[in-house]
Amino acid sequence: MKKNSFLELGERKSGFEIISIDWDSTPKNLTPDTLWNLWDITIKFGLILNDAIVFKAVPLYVEAYDFRTKKGVASLFVTRFSETRNPFENDAYTFTLTNKIRVSWDKTMKVCETKMIMAEADLEAMADGYFVGDKRGLMMDSMQTNEKKKLLVQNVFDKSGCVYVVPQEFDPEFALSCFDRPEILAIISVTPRVRVICLKIERRVLESEFLNKLEKLKAMGYSAQIIESMTFEEIILLKKKK
Repeated sequence: MKKNSFLELGERKSGFEIISIDWDSTPKNLTPDTLWNLWDITIKFGLILNDAIVFKAVPLYVEAYDFRTKKGVASLFVTRFSETRNPFENDAYTFTLTNKIRVSWDKTMKVCETKMIMAEADLEAMADGYFVGDKRGLMMDSMQTNEKKKLLVQNVFDKSGCVYVVPQEFDPEFALSCFDRPEILAIISVTPRVRVICLKIERRVLESEFLNKLEKLKAMGYSAQIIESMTFEEIILLKKKK
């Protein structure tokens, strides 16, 4: 089994909206962004086990399936790992997403706890070199290793003006430490949500450029609240995606 069809399902974040007329049937504070990240981290970092891709970061245990080619459906099972009994025996929320993925979410697995576990897994993967920019790379079974790798400054910042966008849940200082030469790098807080790493010698120029972008967004009528919700790409393009 290959991960191609699973990866295709994760290409459109808009497909992870919850279809539910009864909010009691979904976990509290669960958002489409969290669902997409959970699918993405499971497919990118999970292991293929029979017909499933399994991601385990105790106590979180996730299984993803895609039986669409067999006239079935894609599904995501989120549960709390247990050594003593079948974790899928727990009472669960069940709902469907706009991309038709069916989700079963263990009621004992809190959303905030799940997000913390994913952030920790991302930090480890980043330190191991499994991130490409701010995106998760595909971790193949044969590539897994305990050897810590460093991101090479000469590869990431190979052109003038290059920046590394720090994933939102990451500690920027930790992200900085993942590079082989952190002493020549600097952190810029574009907004409270968007932090980037750049070459220290280019910091002032880039800070000025980002400030100009923010001023233009304000002049275009964007409120401070909307600007703070924007991604780095949206700020650079001066356009909030729908």
